Amino acid sequence: MKNKDLNKLAKEVHENAVKNGFWDDNPSTKHCLMMVVTELSEAVEADRKGKRCNIKWLEETKQEDDFLNFEDYFTGCIKDTVEDELADAYTRLLDLAGKEEVDLNIDGCYQGSVFVENTFTENVYEIIKDLVNSKYSLEEKVRYAKFQVEAFAEILNIDLLHHVELKMKYNQTREYKHGKRY
Repeated sequence: MKNKDLNKLAKEVHENAVKNGFWDDNPSTKHCLMMVVTELSEAVEADRKGKRCNIKWLEETKQEDDFLNFEDYFTGCIKDTVEDELADAYTRLLDLAGKEEVDLNIDGCYQGSVFVENTFTENVYEIIKDLVNSKYSLEEKVRYAKFQVEAFAEILNIDLLHHVELKMKYNQTREYKHGKRY
């Protein structure tokens, strides 16, 4: 994560979200934070169902720039998995950071609360509880959640930025607002 300019990625993610209509109704900060919570909840559901990415396929194709039938591969091997949903949560954080110009390249002194010994649901709870805590500023919420999702992905041995890139590529194939109201 540290070698990637997250501010640049956040701007790119936000511009794409604007282009796809997700900012047409000027959603509130609370709405945006709730969408992160929703994605984290979807990660819990994916974990409950044992839905994990086909790592073998991903590793074999990781170096390729283009995939034959990428949409089919994505929907068959990645979509709705733990990896996909964590990438969605992270993308939502990047989108909000891009809109609000939150500097994500600052290394804060965050003490993590996601740990190997926690269950999946306990770690997701730890991320959400501070994301919705009113005592923190928006910048603190976004930076802290970003840090926690990164730490959680590391615990789960997930290449989070690669999954964000895969999801962004997949989203290019999708309809306006991905066929949803918001």
